[in-house]
Parts: sequence; structure tokens; C-alpha cells
Amino acid sequence: MKKIYFLLIAAIFFVSYSCNAYASSAEKVRVIRPDKTYNDLVVERITGERLIIQHSPICNSMNTEFPVYLIWDQDKVTKLKVASNEICNVYNYAVYGGDMTISKRIRSDNLLVKEHLAEILFNNAKYEIDYGTGCENIRDFEGKKVYTDKASDPSGAKMYFPSDRGSCDINSAKLLEGAPEQSAIESPIKNLQYKAENNQAYFYWDEDMSGTKWIYLISYSRFDIDPADYEWNKMPLFKTTIDNTYTAKNLANNMEYYFYLSARNEKGEVAPWTKISVKPIRTVVVFENNPDTEEFQIEVKEDTDTAYVLSWPYKGDNTKRYILQLYINGKREVFQIISGELSEYTIVKEPEYLNAGLRLTLQSVPKVLTGLRYRDGIYWENK
Repeated sequence: MKKIYFLLIAAIFFVSYSCNAYASSAEKVRVIRPDKTYNDLVVERITGERLIIQHSPICNSMNTEFPVYLIWDQDKVTKLKVASNEICNVYNYAVYGGDMTISKRIRSDNLLVKEHLAEILFNNAKYEIDYGTGCENIRDFEGKKVYTDKASDPSGAKMYFPSDRGSCDINSAKLLEGAPEQSAIESPIKNLQYKAENNQAYFYWDEDMSGTKWIYLISYSRFDIDPADYEWNKMPLFKTTIDNTYTAKNLANNMEYYFYLSARNEKGEVAPWTKISVKPIRTVVVFENNPDTEEFQIEVKEDTDTAYVLSWPYKGDNTKRYILQLYINGKREVFQIISGELSEYTIVKEPEYLNAGLRLTLQSVPKVLTGLRYRDGIYWENK
């Protein structure tokens, strides 16, 4: 009898588990803006709709260059999946329309009446709003940004506090001061040129002779982004320089990148962003003393269930050793010196490589100082 009961319980558990498993689904979304201070994440669905995802701090390696997955349980987002070993609970999610700043709380004159008024800045305009219940934590966000589900008029919108600290309806909004006219400064980046090859892109532009001290701002992404979605210093892969040249290294050949260039003057004014798309290509390295007409190129020779096998032309006759580097999601995980006699390398599929971008670079060290040197890199995604 005990055995029968055990089998019945096991069967019920199996059916229940199967139903739950089939009820869940994973949706691939693009990362627009991660906020690791508050554990909030703005993502964009394939439909163009944007969501604010408020999650547990276990997930913390998100960046704009790689997608994440929302785990839906029927019609609710319950988990966020960054990688196979990085899955966390979602506390709250909502439609994301933009940010607003709580510039001032308006205290209630009557102690019997709860505070319900505040001044906000939204799209550079000032409003007085009347908000409903659920936003008692507004005192902790005075002078800080919160989220809303609307991109324009805040009246009738929903207001969400960072870190899942509450939400409420904006019952009404009275315009106090319209947005000031924006006097955009002229960009000092003139005659922008570039050259992209061999895992890098070199940019140069005319030197500014106006006497203004500029800090040039550079950002790039695998995706075509809208700079309006970011603060100027929060753009993806953000860099600065005071020179009128810039070289981006460690790029993947044959992959299109979108570069954005701007400049900031001494007053803190930021010029409009200039966009340019580039695609680095592998070029044949030619040495005048001993040209080598055979191309040196890494290829994924075999993709098994457990490993990737990468291969390249045998160059052991004049190669002493290779310097091999493996990057996972842009972070170097492997640095290894291997024999020049080798012409293939095996990468075991670790769990953390799932849904990750992998890039392997190989650089040869010749047996003699004047010998041929070979270099190539390959990028692929582990699905």
C-alpha cells in the first residue's frame, strides 16, 4: 500500500511539474539600460515596447551588448535570465515610458491629510502633480529620478520608484513651466574619417582651431541605439579623449558596429552625437622580405554538443608559439601560450558560455625575429 501511495504522489508531482514547465516561456529582449545601484533594468521587446524590470541583486552582469531573457509564467514575468548560471527573481515589471525627477515634495498643511502633491521635471518641463496611494517612499527620492509608463503628458500616468519601492497613479498634472528652448552647440567634429580592419577601427577628424577646450566623447555598440536614451556619460562602452583621433580595438571582424562621437566643452555643454557604422575586415598581412600569399584565418571546424574545435592553417615551419586569448562577453577568460606546431584548439562548452558572445584571438611568435607573423580573430555566439 505504501508503494502505491508513493507512486501516486510521484505521478502527481510529475504532472504538476510538467504543467508548470510548459506554462513558462522565455522571451529574448535587448538590454537598453542596466542600473546596478537599484537593480533595475530597462529592456526592449521585439515589438518595440519597453519594460522596466526590477529584480534581485543576483543578476548583475547585464550590459547593452548582449540580450537577456524574460521568463514568463503565463502572463507574468517571474524571472530574469542573464546566463545559464545567472537567473534571478523579478519583483516587479511595468511598461517603461521614460524618467521623471522629483524636484520637490509639497508638504500637507493639515496633519490629517497625507501628502499627495509634488513638483517634478519631465521632458525638461516643470509640473505640479497630485499622486495617489502607494508612493509613501517619495521622501527618499527627492532630487532623484523615478520611472513612468508615459513618454509625454504625465497626467494619468503611473509612477514607479527605483528598487521596487512602490508605485502610484498620477491623478493630475499642472504645467508650471514649459521646457526651455535648447540651444544646441555646434559639434567640433568635422570631416570625420575612419579606417576599419583587423579587429580594430581608427577614427580621425579635423583639429579644432577655435581655442575651445574639448573633451571628445566616443561610444559604440553592436546595436543601432538612440543617444537620447542615455545620459552622455552612460552611453555603451563609453570612452573619452582630448585628441582628434581614436582607435577602437578588440573588435570582431565582419561584424557591424555603430559608433557615436560627440564633444563636451568647458561649460559642460554636450554637442549633438554623430553616428557612423563600421565593419572591420581581416586583411592579409604582407611582408616585403618574404610575402606569404596564403591567408591565415581561424575557422570553427566542428561544433559538437560538448565543445567547439577551432582550426587554422599549419604554420609550424616558421612559428615558434602562439599567444591565444579567449573573451567571454568582452571579458578575457583565457590567456595561453601554445606550441607553434598546433593548428587547432578545443573550447569546452562551459555552462556560463550559454547565450554568450565568444571571441578568440590568435597571434604568432616567429622562430626568427624577421619571420612571418600571423594574427586573426573570430567571434561567434554560443546559442
